[in-house]
Amino acid sequence: MEKVKVLIDTDPGVDDNFALLCALNDDRFDIKLISISNGNVDIHKSTRNALHLLDVFNKDIPVVEGYAERYGKNSEAAYFLHGSEGLGNYIPPKETEHKELDADCADTMYETLKKYSKDITLVVLGPHTNVARLLEKYPDAKEHIRE
Repeated sequence: MEKVKVLIDTDPGVDDNFALLCALNDDRFDIKLISISNGNVDIHKSTRNALHLLDVFNKDIPVVEGYAERYGKNSEAAYFLHGSEGLGNYIPPKETEHKELDADCADTMYETLKKYSKDITLVVLGPHTNVARLLEKYPDAKEHIRE
């Protein structure tokens, strides 16, 4: 069975963390990049949540932190729903073994899409800010997305 190559753009609160958990442990997916969007909780907490999940499941997948400033009118985090750290009552460690890439999100997304051109699926779980910035900076990025 050929694995589906995916780039996952996410804001790991409770819901997206569960989606990531499923994707990380599904043999049908080959996750090439996880980009973090600002949504359910602060962007840095969302990044830490994704990295913590990689630590727990011992997965080595590049993670790039996206943009703190959001587009659109929905500009408030959902701490009331996802808890102070974004994972309900669970408090993850402040430090993680895995570290995010020191790179611009749109650049990294674009490089990944080009590398697997026409053979990568973009899975957008969170706010669309990172994808919007990607398409603003690299309008041809859509040409590289399979689905």
